Amino acid sequence: MNAEHLLLPLTNLLLQAESLLLLAQQEDWLALEEKMADYQKKVSLLEDRAYILSLKDAGLALQAQGLVLQIQGVNQKVDEYAQDSHQKIASELRHIIQSNKALDAYGR
Repeated sequence: MNAEHLLLPLTNLLLQAESLLLLAQQEDWLALEEKMADYQKKVSLLEDRAYILSLKDAGLALQAQGLVLQIQGVNQKVDEYAQDSHQKIASELRHIIQSNKALDAYGR
């Protein structure tokens, strides 16, 4: 099996992570959630001992490590977008609640 073929699953995983990042940047959380299930299944590849050993045996450990680090970096960015969005929504909700309280007080 050649190097390109062995690294293809990691390359595809990186591309999929980048597509999730684009959805997060666009705040398309519904689409991101739909695609996340498939991504989660494919990420399990990183725990496949036989696959990891085949990369090592082929002398591709460093290249594979580089791809995994890129994947982790993209995943971290997706997580940061999700956290920021969560904070924005929580802030907007607090503002709405405060506005409703002010309207109720004014209406009395």
